[in-house]
Amino acid sequence: MILLVSSAPVLAQAGFISGQVTDATDGEPLIGANVLIDGTTMGASTNLDGNYRILNVRPGTYTIVVRYVGYQTQFIENVLVQSDLRTNLDIEMQEEVFEGQEVVVQATRDVVTRDRTSSESRVSRQQLDAMPVQEVGDVLSLQAGVTQSSTGQIHIRGGRATEVAYIVDGIRVTDDFDRSLGVRLENQNIEELQVVSGAYNAEYGQAMSGIINISTRAGTNNFQGSFRTWAGDYLSPDRHLYDGVAHSLTELRPSNQYNFEGTLAGPIVRDRLTFFVSGRYFNTDGWFNGRNAYTPYGPMLPGTDRFGRPEYPRVPADNPVNRFGDRIDGEKPWITIISEDDQWIYYTDSGERDSTLVPLQQFSSFTGQYNLQWNVFRGFRVNLIGNYSVEEGDVGVGHTMRLIPDGISTFDRTRFYNNLRITFTPSANTYFNINTAMRYSNFEQRLFDDLNDPRYFNFDRVSELPPRY
Repeated sequence: MILLVSSAPVLAQAGFISGQVTDATDGEPLIGANVLIDGTTMGASTNLDGNYRILNVRPGTYTIVVRYVGYQTQFIENVLVQSDLRTNLDIEMQEEVFEGQEVVVQATRDVVTRDRTSSESRVSRQQLDAMPVQEVGDVLSLQAGVTQSSTGQIHIRGGRATEVAYIVDGIRVTDDFDRSLGVRLENQNIEELQVVSGAYNAEYGQAMSGIINISTRAGTNNFQGSFRTWAGDYLSPDRHLYDGVAHSLTELRPSNQYNFEGTLAGPIVRDRLTFFVSGRYFNTDGWFNGRNAYTPYGPMLPGTDRFGRPEYPRVPADNPVNRFGDRIDGEKPWITIISEDDQWIYYTDSGERDSTLVPLQQFSSFTGQYNLQWNVFRGFRVNLIGNYSVEEGDVGVGHTMRLIPDGISTFDRTRFYNNLRITFTPSANTYFNINTAMRYSNFEQRLFDDLNDPRYFNFDRVSELPPRY
């Protein structure tokens, strides 16, 4: 378990909007114009020079409302705010001709971001929705200078996977064990993803190759929701290799791989308390099947007693199950019943099996995320952010185990993360972020659940070793 308490650096997880409000006719600055972010309690008034600044704005796309007495109210739509960057928005106001007349303007993004000092790429919420990808790693691998290995590790500009730092909502979440992303995030939970691949600022540390900075979604004053599900399978055109084999790559089985995911956001108390929740369940049997041809512990053949006579393995007649959990059935071709009485069944087991197809790439995961936001008063906001995930599946499957699927290890990973984030903006030029976070991660890999499972050892053969061993 890891407990982190940190004060987020200025502009680390938020951007800001600034600009000047002027008269469209003569260019004179307008003093005291109100510039508001629609649907929030955030805003600012222009100073003597007509300038304004709205600090600590979460990444996202907003509509800006500008009001001034004697002028038409303006709505500027699609204003994109990015973390750690300034969004410049100069506004020209038209004198009001008819009372209540409004002007709607579409914002455009600057071609050159003058306050950006590092090599980076960013992916917004709208871009994520348009991408035909499923995992965060797929999004990262589409960015310049980023590659993803066959095991899912992220490399930036050819550096090691352990040289990448991961930050989520202002908290470093790099796994201390393998230096990977320490929480499981889904694409539907991300508001903005930033990849800094070079010349990053002094606010970042403990990274040699690059920074992956993620801002998660929060609730809004309008109810929003989404649900998506899909299912599929892997097929092969080489029918002659698989015809007549049960569950082959020529038979479509939608249950081989399926996915359910959804989000819900909205107000609990309008303008005061909002929420965002999401969940995803994914399951797959993969494309690679093996054959259950042999047991991992080998044949159960007779030994010899101290007189050199054959000594056959035996099981109780009323419960014919060996110590590995296999039922002794004389009808199975690999089982030979030597003799039986009221107490015991004596047998041999060749160690072979029926060669049925078995999936070797099983994997399933569940991820849940929430963000509860409380606007205590203007300029003071509290966010409680949480993430919980469970993963389980087969480990490192290769062709070496394709005939002994019972010898494949499995893993399960449980992680959860909580972040209490307090944001205070006392003036137009100052704000504070205080983050208190707890992160827990547990990973287990095993062949059998019980550490004392006899299938880990062949006790009979161990006991036959000479005393010097």
